[in-house]
Amino acid sequence: MSNMNHERVLSVHHWNDTLFSFKCTRDPGLRFENGQFVMIGLQQDSGRPLMRAYSIASPNWEEHLEFFSIKVPDGPLTSQLQHLKEGDEIIISKKPTGTLVLDDLNPGKHLYLLSTGTGLAPFMSVIQDPETYERFRLTDLMRSGKLFSDIGLPPINPQDDRAMICGSPSMLDETSEVLDSFGLKISPRMREPGDYLIERAFVEK
Repeated sequence: MSNMNHERVLSVHHWNDTLFSFKCTRDPGLRFENGQFVMIGLQQDSGRPLMRAYSIASPNWEEHLEFFSIKVPDGPLTSQLQHLKEGDEIIISKKPTGTLVLDDLNPGKHLYLLSTGTGLAPFMSVIQDPETYERFRLTDLMRSGKLFSDIGLPPINPQDDRAMICGSPSMLDETSEVLDSFGLKISPRMREPGDYLIERAFVEK
């Protein structure tokens, strides 16, 4: 287990029936870039921990770590995570990774952070307070131009705008198609900058 840190849960917040977040201690040696993820898990009776990839919601300058999770009743890990309480132990990998890092974007004037569900987690260094919004399809608002008129900016263009996308595979596909139609180019792989990024770790193979 030398590649894992054992951390202590500091607090748990249940936002609604399907979403919760928790904060835990952070090993002083853990270094990461905003937007990256780690493997987190719980020790099992079998002796081996059950691990899953979770984006880090807290910024890299914070002394603690924060994670968001959905509640899946029969989920192997989430069915246990949702019962976390202060003082519980959680296991976190020592090597963060991920494709949603600012260094992999070309310079631009505006950055769109597009997500669904817990896909907001890697953007929480910018969006610190979760709010409840009316449900709508961002891609439809982008195609119609309403999104841009609402925020007072011109339509997305490759000269000025950059984006990061995190969500389900279908959301990633559809949003990528929309961004492609505006002329933006995806970063093909880590450390090769593009006009927009997707978190490839969660894409179905």
